[in-house]
Amino acid sequence: MESRDKVLAGRFFFDSKPLVLKPWRVDMDMEKEELGKPLKRDYATTCRDKIKYARVMVEVHMDQALPDQISFMDENGEMVGVPVHYEWRPTLCTRCKLVGHVEAECTQTKTKRVWVQKQRVSTLPVPATEVEPVVDQEGGIDSIQKQNEVRKFIQRHDVGLVGLLEHKVKLANLGKLYQNIFLNWCFTSNASFHNGGRIVVAWKPGCFTVNIVAITNQLIHCHATPVSGMTSFFCTFVYAFNDSSQRKDLWKTLMELNSQDPWILCGDFNCVMGVEERIGAPVRHAEITDINACMHGCSMEDIKCVGNLFTWNNKQYGAARVFSKLDRVLSNPAWQSAYCSTEACFLTEGEFDHSPGLITMYPRHTRGRKPFRYFTIWKSSPDFAGIVQHQWNQQVHGSKMYSVVTRLKKVKQALRELNKKGFSDIQASDLKAYHAVVAAQEAMHLDPANQELADLELVAIQNYKIQHQAYVDF
Repeated sequence: MESRDKVLAGRFFFDSKPLVLKPWRVDMDMEKEELGKPLKRDYATTCRDKIKYARVMVEVHMDQALPDQISFMDENGEMVGVPVHYEWRPTLCTRCKLVGHVEAECTQTKTKRVWVQKQRVSTLPVPATEVEPVVDQEGGIDSIQKQNEVRKFIQRHDVGLVGLLEHKVKLANLGKLYQNIFLNWCFTSNASFHNGGRIVVAWKPGCFTVNIVAITNQLIHCHATPVSGMTSFFCTFVYAFNDSSQRKDLWKTLMELNSQDPWILCGDFNCVMGVEERIGAPVRHAEITDINACMHGCSMEDIKCVGNLFTWNNKQYGAARVFSKLDRVLSNPAWQSAYCSTEACFLTEGEFDHSPGLITMYPRHTRGRKPFRYFTIWKSSPDFAGIVQHQWNQQVHGSKMYSVVTRLKKVKQALRELNKKGFSDIQASDLKAYHAVVAAQEAMHLDPANQELADLELVAIQNYKIQHQAYVDF
């Protein structure tokens, strides 16, 4: 007994890993696990580097209840309870035991439809009224249309590390968001720290290796290593609360995460850093004091930015329109030394209320021409058959293989020209409306004080929504 107590009282390490010893009991089940079978830990947990919690991948059964707390006996013989946070929980129906929906949406619970004769309702002519265009002022990407826009943006700019802020996608629908935008990517969020979720971080495994270091309800702090062999760095995605008192926790956390290693800080801070960064509403000194003190304490400075100076506007008409620089990208001296050519570009916002930010860490190498892709919708053009027939019937001298290849090249070039011009009236209207939105927003950002340009931008957005919906329906 003395030997047993001596062994249990000591602290032992095996292969530089802690060895946990527990007294044996007659009813002990050696295969029983509190939550499931542990598979692996992330880099920050393994190195115990700046973490407030352990991040572990655990294999569990789908029909197993997921506890919110795990209890264990510590080295002092005291029972300790540790809360468990889940980055994502699968949606499980308690009725049919299938994944992907809840019981309220289960088809097995739907009642049988009964035919009822419709009552006749007299129709009276309604006088026509002029309706003022309405622009959706709500952020988020909870609609399929907005998610498609985000996916196209990522593909167009070949982005490898993405932070989505204010996505407003419910926890039960995060799987659909992953399937629609980040298929075959790595994916995490802070949904466990805030109801509804605020931040989603995703990365392409072929571009970055990312380890999550810290998560709160206002940020996700991670360590990223480029697969190309470039210098690894810390990256923090921020979506601050609107209330200044709630942002104090954010500034405190950032001061605790302060590092001398390369560190970049980006996101929506929901406040400005200077009086010149807002038009249409006054800036109080109390708004800018805390953020400036925090950035100074962390040695953070804005990196080179191009594009829109004001990254947010409230989409109001006339004198009620307000422009602010709420989104920014900052870095410390170590980052500026490692990535001296970094540039942030804030593009036109389209139908969103924030401008998307694109960070280029190093100069892009010019690639070759994109491969040719055939779109079935081209057949809807009345000129499609004539263009293909005209290019294919041209005389080409040479071998049969040379003749076929040359004709195919001529057809592809003609179809590219058809695609640029717009192969149908519906697509042409959609493209024209989109370019009108871009032109209106560029003119508005050049002269934010011009109320007429701000109103024209709202009208252009509304017209684009109508034309784009018609194109999608087609």
